[in-house]
Amino acid sequence: ATAPSAYTQAVDTVAPTVGISDNVTGTANGDVTFTFTFSEAVTGFDASKVTVAGGTKGAFTATSATVYTLVVTPAASSTTPISVTTSTTGVTDAAGNVATAPSAYTQAVDTVAPTVSSVVISATGASGTQLNAGDVVTVTATYSENVSGQPTTAPTLTIGSETSIAMTAGTTTGNTRTWTYTISSTGTTDTGSISVAGNLVAGITDTAGNAATGTTPAATGTFTADTAAPTVSSVVISATGASGTLLNAGDVVTVTATYSENVS
Repeated sequence: ATAPSAYTQAVDTVAPTVGISDNVTGTANGDVTFTFTFSEAVTGFDASKVTVAGGTKGAFTATSATVYTLVVTPAASSTTPISVTTSTTGVTDAAGNVATAPSAYTQAVDTVAPTVSSVVISATGASGTQLNAGDVVTVTATYSENVSGQPTTAPTLTIGSETSIAMTAGTTTGNTRTWTYTISSTGTTDTGSISVAGNLVAGITDTAGNAATGTTPAATGTFTADTAAPTVSSVVISATGASGTLLNAGDVVTVTATYSENVS
């Protein structure tokens, strides 16, 4: 008998695998696009195969038979990571091999916007709440978390009738920002109660890129500047027991000096 030709049967018992990646480096503060890349062409994969925690599923796109994308919107005001769990039930290659399910994939999230917790006016060199020339006023803004940037418009001081007094920026890291001003007695005299004005929200973001929200709280800390030197307004001689302007033994002469303000 004549020997038959060799006979072969194609075999594929290799299960497809899938890797997951996303388009965000670091912490997400907005929509995240997850990409599912299979080792070979598959059928049966759609959005229903993906379970998401910490976010909401959006657009699902089949870019090709091996690449699929899913947009996920993270929860608002949240630091809960997005967790993606993938089922491969019913997902097969051309030979019918069921794809191997990947491990759960997570993406860090921060959608919590920073706010201004407090604004405090303090001073060095002050005598109680009274400030003199050379004393230093410090305005400290404290935020709800570590932030980046500086306010778009720097805060200014008001001292008595003086407004829009510029300050020098200090701390620019962490969750605080500071500005300082040295009380002056030259030029326009710094005299009167001290307050601070300005929007300390605009221009500030957290490390995830969330813009600060809310309003700037009223500053605490009460100080008054007085750099005007007191003057003698008058000196008056008076007497008790006098007969007109004539004094006799036993009469009392009093000299009274009156100043422009209370003095010590």
